[in-house]
Amino acid sequence: MTTDVIVGANRRGALVLGSDYKALGIVRSLGRHGIPVWVLRDEHVIASHSRYCARSLDWPASGDPERVAFLDRLGR
Repeated sequence: MTTDVIVGANRRGALVLGSDYKALGIVRSLGRHGIPVWVLRDEHVIASHSRYCARSLDWPASGDPERVAFLDRLGR
């Protein structure tokens, strides 16, 4: 459910895919350990409102190829 992503110049963090209550638990856990967290929002938004969420973006609702392309662009 998570993967590494570059945050800022040289900081690493976590990218949480989805933003339901399970993702909220992940965001809180990582954030409490000082790990910067970005959330990709789907139809749920609760995790993106956590104080530990540094940034949230809309997760494409389209098919897998579009999602892969989105992640590729995000990682550059």
